[in-house]
Amino acid sequence: MVYDKLLVGTAKGLINFQIIEGKLIEKELYFEGLDVTAIHQHFDGSTFIAISHKHWGEKIFVKNFNSEIWDELNTPIFEKTLKNVNGSPAVLKQIWDIKDGGEQYPDRLWVGTEPGALFLSEDRGITYKLVESLWYHPTRIKDKHWFGAGKELPFVHSIIIEPGKNEVIYISVSCAGIFKSIDSGKTWETCNYGMKAEYLPNTSPNAGYDPHLMLMSEVDHKVLWQQNHCGIFRSENGGKEWKDVSGENAFPSYGFCIAIEELATNEAWVIPVQDEASRIPTSLQLRVFKTSDAGKTWQNQSNGLPSNRFYGIVLRNGFVKKGNNMAFGTTNGNLYYSNNRGEKWTEVNTSMAKINFLNFNR
Repeated sequence: MVYDKLLVGTAKGLINFQIIEGKLIEKELYFEGLDVTAIHQHFDGSTFIAISHKHWGEKIFVKNFNSEIWDELNTPIFEKTLKNVNGSPAVLKQIWDIKDGGEQYPDRLWVGTEPGALFLSEDRGITYKLVESLWYHPTRIKDKHWFGAGKELPFVHSIIIEPGKNEVIYISVSCAGIFKSIDSGKTWETCNYGMKAEYLPNTSPNAGYDPHLMLMSEVDHKVLWQQNHCGIFRSENGGKEWKDVSGENAFPSYGFCIAIEELATNEAWVIPVQDEASRIPTSLQLRVFKTSDAGKTWQNQSNGLPSNRFYGIVLRNGFVKKGNNMAFGTTNGNLYYSNNRGEKWTEVNTSMAKINFLNFNR
């Protein structure tokens, strides 16, 4: 499958770059001036995006494969009786992730939101139902282990539908942790064993963790990676147990984004952030680090990146990989691209708005 486009979701619109002879060429701007918060390409080629409109709130649009027309879909709505974990009325603040239901359920859309909820559409965005089994999960209602992390409220930001077993769903919640369903969301189990919550008095609770992004290997679906608030973690058994694979002396460890090799289970890339308080690149150097041995060692892979002091960071959905193509975008509007798996980076643009979400597209 040839991915010949890169969609860049920024705070001021959606920019389409074409990959031509190993270079990114800017082509179109969609949704000028609007904040793009999520991008997903359905396996049938349709592309779904979420935007945050200052006046009209959160919106979802879809563009069919080879079409130039974006059609507006309906948006999930919280019932007026629902309350957030802090007791305030539940109102949709942002759409963080959209995923289709996989080959077995082509008309499904899963939508992760802030406040921390998961919605399911069985008709490609015409109607939605709140996944009540997650909203009323004991860790949220009884234990009160869900809380905001850099945000006032928790939010569902990573959704994974297991290929070939589309009833199996993983979600990540900041802050709560990772949850897994094997029955299309009817029931959920926590998958947090081995993770750390160093910011809590009890650093190993049942829930209350802050995974920043979670990814699944395409060749072994039991292998999961996550960039976490408290390190880089990897699981070889479908989230039953996580191992801290942060680098020597805990570097690299903190950051928001992670990319993994699709055709191997031991390779991953991260872009470090100095710490939670400063949220600047470590030592003010924009750097990429790669592991080829499941996190035993990490190597600097930053050829072509700026050597001067750098102040922007890369958000959780701002780093992507497909085949030999890799790209990442920063909060200060810089875009970098590699056509050789990160061996060398090229500066594409340094004048865009904050980059929220990247998606290699076909």
